Amino acid sequence: MKLKKQLQEIPNWLKLFALFLFSLTFIDIFWGKAFFQPLDARTGSAYEGVHLSLSWWLSWLEPLTAPLHIISTLPDIREGMVAILLWFFLGIFIHAFYNIKKQYGIKKTVITSSKILAWFIYLLIFYLLIPLPNPSLNKEKKSLIIADLHSHNLLSHDGVVTLKDNLSIHQQRGYNLVALTNHANLEKAVIDYQPAYANSPEAVPGMEIPVYYGGHFYLSVLGMEKGTPLPNGLAWYEGNKTPFPPASLPDHLWSVKKLIGVIHKHGGVVAVVAFHLDSKEVKGLADAGVDAFEIVNFGHHSLHQDVRQAMLQAQKERGIALIASNDWHGWTGVLNTWTLIQADPLLKDESLEVQVMDALKHHGQKVIPLTAYPIHNMTIQEMIFAPLIALYQYAKTISIPQLLSLWIYFFVFILLEKYWRCQRMTLIQVIQHTLLIAMSSAILWHGIELYQAWLSSAIRPPLAWQISLYSMAVGGLVLLFEGYHLGWRLMFKQA
Repeated sequence: MKLKKQLQEIPNWLKLFALFLFSLTFIDIFWGKAFFQPLDARTGSAYEGVHLSLSWWLSWLEPLTAPLHIISTLPDIREGMVAILLWFFLGIFIHAFYNIKKQYGIKKTVITSSKILAWFIYLLIFYLLIPLPNPSLNKEKKSLIIADLHSHNLLSHDGVVTLKDNLSIHQQRGYNLVALTNHANLEKAVIDYQPAYANSPEAVPGMEIPVYYGGHFYLSVLGMEKGTPLPNGLAWYEGNKTPFPPASLPDHLWSVKKLIGVIHKHGGVVAVVAFHLDSKEVKGLADAGVDAFEIVNFGHHSLHQDVRQAMLQAQKERGIALIASNDWHGWTGVLNTWTLIQADPLLKDESLEVQVMDALKHHGQKVIPLTAYPIHNMTIQEMIFAPLIALYQYAKTISIPQLLSLWIYFFVFILLEKYWRCQRMTLIQVIQHTLLIAMSSAILWHGIELYQAWLSSAIRPPLAWQISLYSMAVGGLVLLFEGYHLGWRLMFKQA
């Protein structure tokens, strides 16, 4: 009877937390693996010699980062987010219906549901803006090079991260080399060479070039000689020149093959970004002499099966490299793809850029695209059960430090709840206020840093300016509201 009474005194939020932890532990014991291994994006099988892990001290943030880690396990994050949003709104509706049925009152029900929705939106803003800890890729062989061959910073019109922060995040995730493939811009149609930072991955200069008139893809140009001019876009055509090329436009800008020849002449390589790419174009680009295809781009939807098969066929027949890229612009800190490169031992004394460019030029099996989880277009069944699938995948791959940190938090909350004596605020209210203040401070600081970086940027993209102002406004307003609300509660609320 005493145990039953003690269990009844535990608040519902801690009971739900306990159910969540027991589910994680049960799945991890029976279906989990000792090491979280990434998958070869070509075959879907685990790749030996590397594994993913999160350090002990970063694991202490797991109660906050867990929702983001759970969502990132889905085969397509965008489709999965839509499914989870639908489940979320269904949950709010059921919660509101239950409250009304229990005669809690419509006004109270609307206020409670609005608070839940506001929390969800604010968490989403926080996860989008702040790069939270994510598993890092660890390698057994030091000779292996871990690369991200497609990323952006403020020199892209849609980039919202500085170069220094870009390299810092990649360094934390285990990368040795990062390609800066910023979008071409009207002010400066040449590759930008950035200064190196101490203890950061080696940066490879590059550019992402759009293809017009008959193409639906982009070309990533890497490793060009310094000062080499590049076009803002490739005016490519199929069959005939429509529209007619202006007299001032060089002939090689109307031919993918001729452009690739110019790039190769200046020491560069060409990787194809498979955005709206079709299987016919894959074959044509392979014939034109491209060096690599992105079989996975974490910033886009997964490839259609026919395009994927065409890329695999191009590698089999021509040895064209297949890579996995994050296409990171600064949103969230989730980087779930890696390109692993087995460099030529004869080039071990050369820079990482030289070794990577050599591997891409000579193709073969030296380049391995890796993903943390299976990536594919989600089926209807996967969309329906998206929350359960995400939870199952997360539970299978969660590390011991992450799981232990969650259990430690749970027992600390149990003890605090048992001996809580504050009459003005409950434990859950203290946790909510602490989270709001911490998240708002991080968002405000992020906005200030981004605005300062935007002021000193050579391009000053409007998007980064807008995001910095919104971040400062949202973070500052929530902090002011919290200060007023806490002051009123602590000073005037009667015991």
